[in-house]
Amino acid sequence: MLNLTPINGLKNRPNECFVESMKIMELGHYHHCFINYHVALDNLEGAIPPGLELDLFENKPVVSWVASSLQDMKCLRGLWSIKEPTFSLSLRTYVKKKVGSEMIRGFLPIQTWFSKGNVTRAYRWLGIEKSELLEIQRSVHFEPFEKSSRGVFQYSWNEDSAANHSILKLRTLGAPQPALAGYLEFFTAEKYYQFSNNRNASSAIFHERSPWYLWEIDESLLPSQWPESSFSFLNEKTPISVFVAKGSKVSLFKRKV
Repeated sequence: MLNLTPINGLKNRPNECFVESMKIMELGHYHHCFINYHVALDNLEGAIPPGLELDLFENKPVVSWVASSLQDMKCLRGLWSIKEPTFSLSLRTYVKKKVGSEMIRGFLPIQTWFSKGNVTRAYRWLGIEKSELLEIQRSVHFEPFEKSSRGVFQYSWNEDSAANHSILKLRTLGAPQPALAGYLEFFTAEKYYQFSNNRNASSAIFHERSPWYLWEIDESLLPSQWPESSFSFLNEKTPISVFVAKGSKVSLFKRKV
């Protein structure tokens, strides 16, 4: 079992209490590799838009590198679709906002990269998040292991040249299991609200989806260098948690909060 200290009173999915809600996109969102770190409060100074508060785990902020795959994207505003897979790499932290008597908990992208320029433009146009273009590849396969199989999930990217090639490779153990409320894996993976990194906290993107099943990690190869950001110190830091979320189909709704 994924074994980390539980926290109490966590509520990620509040009652519906929104004035406006508009469905803007449908997609498949799969194979999320989460690399989670504790950081100091001053590391996030200036990164949190007004109106949002940091959501803490064990009284400390958490930031995550998340690599994932997007496919069968259908924009419901522009009537366009992208069938082929797109890969993303995102640095995020976790925030909350009080709406009426409810506390909404979600994630806030700090920086995001996509492998396709049309996705970068679409996400910016829809007001979901600002992002950049990065050459990202992904491979997934399952290999025999004892009486079952285990998955091997690999993402790689080039920032400037072929000489600057980074690899993230995770080998899973056992069958995927649901995240347990109160644990770090639940705190990071089961976030249904995405707040904008364009300094506007008056709206959020609601991810309508089923809960994700998670794989425990047997072996991990982490990149020696993440993409350049103000969090480059994470290159020298040991993560507090590493796991893979299976993912699901997702509908995105833009909501005023």
